[in-house]
Amino acid sequence: MKERIVFVTNNFSIGGVERLILNIASHLDKDRFDVGIVTVFGDGPLREEFLRSGAKIYFAGPRWPISKSRILKLLWLFFTPIIFLRIVLFLRRVKPEAVFTSLYQSDTLGLPAAKAAGIKGRISIQHDVVNLASPVMIIKRIVLYLYATRVIAISRAVARFTEEVFMVSKNKISIISNGIDFEKFCAGRGSKNSYGVKNICYVGRLESVKGPRVFIEALALLKKDGIPFNASVVGGGSLKKELMDRVEAAGITASVKFYGEVSDVVPFLQAADLAVVPSLSEGFGLTVIEGLAAGKPVIASDLPAIREIINSGSNGFLFKPGDAFDMKEKIKRVLSDDRFPILKRNVEGWIIKNKSIFGIEATVRRYVEIARGGLSSGDSD
Repeated sequence: MKERIVFVTNNFSIGGVERLILNIASHLDKDRFDVGIVTVFGDGPLREEFLRSGAKIYFAGPRWPISKSRILKLLWLFFTPIIFLRIVLFLRRVKPEAVFTSLYQSDTLGLPAAKAAGIKGRISIQHDVVNLASPVMIIKRIVLYLYATRVIAISRAVARFTEEVFMVSKNKISIISNGIDFEKFCAGRGSKNSYGVKNICYVGRLESVKGPRVFIEALALLKKDGIPFNASVVGGGSLKKELMDRVEAAGITASVKFYGEVSDVVPFLQAADLAVVPSLSEGFGLTVIEGLAAGKPVIASDLPAIREIINSGSNGFLFKPGDAFDMKEKIKRVLSDDRFPILKRNVEGWIIKNKSIFGIEATVRRYVEIARGGLSSGDSD
């Protein structure tokens, strides 16, 4: 008899939360586990990949395309009682050992629904260190307190935030880092040479919190300093047109290419010399791990969660969040031919040391332990 695990998520958009769940679903032993994915707020481009992973998909809410439209959000609120009931009925039929929820909508619907369905393992995965609006914050605190049997934090920074802001008991929190498939990212990482025009890669949503404006401004400053470069911007979002206009105004159109949303970021990171993560807020920084796994030094914002991964001056550099000039200076240091080979060697050493920590195998093993109730107290790692 296979063990059953269900993940409740917002939708199948391309983002860190969705990629984590997809990684876990893809690497669970299919002979031992049945995986279900419930979405509460629409469809998305990753749906086909979830189906290829062997997961069974259930749309508790309408299959609207992903949108920030206020009308669609109001309609979603209108359908909330129906969505809640559909999740309860689905869970009663499937009877999973554990239900994992992520993000506000799936937390506030999925956890109470799992309780109503009689599911003993009700686990919320906390990804962010972002303060929500007061009413939303209060609702989430109540939901986590009343319905979550355990809370997973994806970094020490998120664990502290969850304890202090959501008032979750430390004994209820387990820290499990997001994991990636190292073999996939490591393939071909030594093929890039260290000379000539360097390729810089940004992977992430084109939204303010991810800092793409800072990145484009830093590229414009590089141009003024006479530093040659090519840049790839991989991701979609509401700022795309604004960013393209800024690139044109800075006279760097020939050096910057926008690729839009892609489901597989591996080829872009493998083709790069340097990865950048200019986020203004991060709970973990999945792209930091992916860039390092691809063998690239990483330039990233100096945020608590990212400090857990980047040793500034060793496997990359940290810069003051939102400071384009500081980012530009750090990029120049990495791109210098005398510094670049040293950083590359350090990144290789980081991979050897951390592959077992941030590999998807370790993450899946910990999630299975949580699902089975194998961790009865909070972790200290």
